Amino acid sequence: MNNAKPASPDDTFSTEDDQAARLSELAPVGSWTEALIHGGPRQAQVDPAMR
Repeated sequence: MNNAKPASPDDTFSTEDDQAARLSELAPVGSWTEALIHGGPRQAQVDPAMR
């Protein structure tokens, strides 16, 4: 939900274009992100694209 006030001529930081750009980067409502945290030592890996 965008409850930001419209830009005014005196704004120096956030314009309507700035607000639209930030809103377009937000994940859709209802989506979720999963983070896996592993407590052990990290295994050495080489990106397959680099081989």
